[in-house]
Amino acid sequence: QNLNFIGLLTHAGQTYHASTKDEILQIHNFSKRILTDLKERYIERFPHLVISMGDTPSCSIVDAYLWKGVDEMRPGNFVFYDLEQAHIGSCDWEDISVAVACPIVAKHNHRRELTLYGGGIHFSKERYHDAKIGRTIYGRAVRDKGNLEWGTVMEGVYIRSLSQEHGIVVVSNDEDFETFKIGDILKILPVHSCMTADVSRRGYITTDGKYIQRMQ
Repeated sequence: QNLNFIGLLTHAGQTYHASTKDEILQIHNFSKRILTDLKERYIERFPHLVISMGDTPSCSIVDAYLWKGVDEMRPGNFVFYDLEQAHIGSCDWEDISVAVACPIVAKHNHRRELTLYGGGIHFSKERYHDAKIGRTIYGRAVRDKGNLEWGTVMEGVYIRSLSQEHGIVVVSNDEDFETFKIGDILKILPVHSCMTADVSRRGYITTDGKYIQRMQ
């Protein structure tokens, strides 16, 4: 009595576990077919019924014509992207538009590792297995271009473990390791930017220094 039925909504989160673009496309087509069949069944009873779909992998790679019949697209992670999305093929490394600036608080020469002030409360503990590195990682470092900008991903520089407020970073080569000093800021691409953005309660800073207040 107090509700207005507007339409049908789904989030095909299983695309996050897909390993190829073809798998993502199959999931999208399957989800869309279910919703369009339901819409046809109930359209006479609810003539203004809408279909709402949205998951970042599908919204990133599925061609526009395959969205015909869908009234609303809502990809949440699409605005930032992250390592997980690059890993499954939704985007390229250079498409990731969020990084966490973490100060180096300790340097361990004997094991070629850094300790950052940046832990589970900043990154969550989302992770993925990087086949090239051969282990599970929690974030990857990018080259600093000065000010608030960053460049390419640093090969062999990644977060191997996280505690509540700190992260341990492996630096695989001596040349890169020697460039880091305690107090330097290391920029880290997160595995899951949604959770990283959620804990950034004071807002965001763009690469040109503009402050954006977090929407509530």
